[in-house]
Amino acid sequence: MTCQLCGEEITGPYARFKKFGSDEYMTFHADNDPNGRTHSCWEMWMERNSPYPKPLQAH
Repeated sequence: MTCQLCGEEITGPYARFKKFGSDEYMTFHADNDPNGRTHSCWEMWMERNSPYPKPLQAH
């Protein structure tokens, strides 16, 4: 299985998410991995694709 977000092989815990209106599944790393990610790919993907408004960040 390959992570939808980072493209790396998933060997540990994963989250599986069914694409809206499709039979395809997307898989994501569900744990903080040894490469130093502080959030799991699943959390990051959900954050990025969340339907809820995000707080505006000053640039």
